[in-house]
Amino acid sequence: MNVQSVYKPQMEFLLSLLLYVNEKHEKRFDLGPAWKKSIMKTLPEPFHPLLTKPNMVETLRWLDHHILFDQTAMTGESVEDLLIWVKEQHDLCTSFPYSPHVQYEPKESSEQLYTVLSGWHEHYYSKIDCRIEEGLIHSQAFVEENLKKGMPEKVIDDATNGIWLEEQPDSLTVHLIPQYHWRPLVLYTHLVDVFYYGYAVDAIPAEEESFSPLYLRTQQALSDSNRLKVLQFIAREPKPFKEIHKHLGLAKSTVHHHLITLRAAGLVRVHVHPEKPDRYSFRREGLIQLEGRLLSIIEGSV
Repeated sequence: MNVQSVYKPQMEFLLSLLLYVNEKHEKRFDLGPAWKKSIMKTLPEPFHPLLTKPNMVETLRWLDHHILFDQTAMTGESVEDLLIWVKEQHDLCTSFPYSPHVQYEPKESSEQLYTVLSGWHEHYYSKIDCRIEEGLIHSQAFVEENLKKGMPEKVIDDATNGIWLEEQPDSLTVHLIPQYHWRPLVLYTHLVDVFYYGYAVDAIPAEEESFSPLYLRTQQALSDSNRLKVLQFIAREPKPFKEIHKHLGLAKSTVHHHLITLRAAGLVRVHVHPEKPDRYSFRREGLIQLEGRLLSIIEGSV
């Protein structure tokens, strides 16, 4: 298994925009609905409707997928390179080589796409805290250094807060991509011989007089009795979703919500096997790390 640590500034730029146009599950993200409302106040009046048009959203997803899978850096290495590249395109449909992995199609012109991307950069992305990019670059370098020490499965588990790849073929390539805006979700794409994990980076300073959500997720995850039942059930051995759902007797969507919350807190490990359904086990490290976080807060060393 070949594991690579990759930081793509263009990906983070597009992910921030895709999070803004996301109309579902806003409360799952650390930035939350307040983040979107604060940005909306700064955008010119006609710009928000242009961003959220269904055809534009599909075009943004098309571009996001192509940049994710592109290993030739056709669009350059920076957000500015991407803007120049989009501006130079005449027909988006022929701008990339065909890829069977891209599920979306460009539904807007390159002119419209450039208007959206350049406007988003001007009104939001160019103004974000520079420590965000510094934190992403540091995380990428940290993961890269750990990969040199061996145990790629452990590095993946640490970076993604609980994804454990089991008995994967030697031909598999895994890309670990640090991301900030979609925290605490781990964004993933599994292809035949390549896995992509956009893992959440928390090692970025919080705003003054506030705590990073990192310090609160575990406590919130443990505050629900059904989530404690999940941890009890999976403590001895990994269990597939089907068995967890049967054990709890709750709606599938509710069980999914509980597992996502526990995953975000680092309390659940997901076992990914090429020939078995995903299984979930208790991740003891999540509780061990909780003690250190609480002591940091109480003793004022956060």
